[in-house]
Amino acid sequence: MLDWGCGSGRLSIPLAARRPDLALTGCDIDAEAVQWCRDNIAGGDFHVIDPLPPTSFTRGEFTSIIGYSVITHLSRELQFAWRDELHALLADGGIAMVTTMGESAARRHGLEERLKREGIIDDLLDSTLDDVAADGYYRSIFQSRAFTEAAWGERFDVLEVIEAGAFNYQDIVVLRKRA
Repeated sequence: MLDWGCGSGRLSIPLAARRPDLALTGCDIDAEAVQWCRDNIAGGDFHVIDPLPPTSFTRGEFTSIIGYSVITHLSRELQFAWRDELHALLADGGIAMVTTMGESAARRHGLEERLKREGIIDDLLDSTLDDVAADGYYRSIFQSRAFTEAAWGERFDVLEVIEAGAFNYQDIVVLRKRA
């Protein structure tokens, strides 16, 4: 399993604790967070990756990929580039789960009407990782279910979109790799 955008282990920690038999790999652009994972999460293999794909992982290496709160920070162009990279890294028939900020999240921020018109809002800059990635790389991205299904459906079977399924805020998108 690849924990793409593992940060300081918010998903890797419980996965490693509950499934010590799991071949868990984590990656992130934040070297400090990756080092923390290396020092504190037993049983995982953690890597620093560049902000832009490709990664050095082997094509088809992972049977499952999770990406919590990563797509939610990537512009449309970066999202498509990383979508294609995740597709390459996933074994045929493998499952990926990523989260997005959809209509429910947009409603909370007063962006529901704009999201309905545009399908994706990817111009809201977030300076949180300016010391890790180039200015403007990290954003707050909202995207409609229709946009998500169309964009990710180009490379994956979209099995399910669970609105506000992650902490009653982000949508969970369940995908299966098509060959």
